[in-house]
Amino acid sequence: MATKEEVAELCAALEALHGDEFFRRIGETGAGVSAVMRYLYEAGGPVSAGEISRFLQVSTARVAVLLKKMESRELIDRVSDAHDARKSMIRLSDQGRALCTRMLGELSRRLSEVIDRVGRARIREFIAVGNEIRTAVQPPEWELPWRGPWPGGERDGGKNRKESEE
Repeated sequence: MATKEEVAELCAALEALHGDEFFRRIGETGAGVSAVMRYLYEAGGPVSAGEISRFLQVSTARVAVLLKKMESRELIDRVSDAHDARKSMIRLSDQGRALCTRMLGELSRRLSEVIDRVGRARIREFIAVGNEIRTAVQPPEWELPWRGPWPGGERDGGKNRKESEE
């Protein structure tokens, strides 16, 4: 059976290869709730909705929807800020912390099975190749000559299309 260190190494490597896909899938409510729970679990104490929004790179409105759903499931508690009683802070409830512990245990168990099934050498090779690809495929560094949606695209109804394109 894989050791805790090997599981942690694989988890960190998968996050590094493509963290957005691995941990920050916000499009689905369930995935968004999981991402917020992980952030709160790792924060270790109360945080603001704004901090969650910045970390997950989503709007505060999206975070508000997720927090409302989590509060209705009794996964979080809202507490007053120690320095500003008007400000609401969020932390995991006892029930939320217990769920996170179970989820992390299940993730660890599954990653351990992957290591045992695929083999440590092949996992290390996979991580090395993934890192090489990530390094080789850097996004281009240029600024687009306009702000907003793609000119002439469906999102903007063609409002940004230049006359020469018509």
